[in-house]
Amino acid sequence: MRDLEGLEKGTNINIMKFNKRKCHTLKLRRNNPMHQYMLMAHQLVCSFVEKALVVLVDNKLTMSQQYALAAKKASAILPHQADHCKWSKGGSASPVLSSNETPLGAVSSARLPPARETWIY
Repeated sequence: MRDLEGLEKGTNINIMKFNKRKCHTLKLRRNNPMHQYMLMAHQLVCSFVEKALVVLVDNKLTMSQQYALAAKKASAILPHQADHCKWSKGGSASPVLSSNETPLGAVSSARLPPARETWIY
C-alpha cells in the first residue's frame, strides 16, 4: 500500500492523474521459475513486452527524467511489437495475438532496488 501512496503523491506533484482503484501491485521474487505469479484470480505469464518495458528507477534522477527515459525506451520497443500481431481481415482494427503475447499498452512495470520487483497493472 505504501508503494501506491508513493505513486499517488508523485503524480500529484507532477500534475498527473492516478487512479488507485485501477492499480494493483504484485511483488515478485527474482529468478524463481518454479513460482506461479498470480494477480487476483489470473495467472500471469511473462511475454517479451512485459520484460522489455522494465524501467530502472534511479533516486538520482527526477521523476521527469525517469518518465523521459521510460518513454524513450517504450517508443523504441513498441514499434517492433507490430510485427508480432496479425491484423484480422474485414477492416477490423483489433489485433489477433498468439497465446503467449500481451496486448500493447496492457502492461507497464517499474523495477525497484535489487531485493524485489514491483509490477503495476
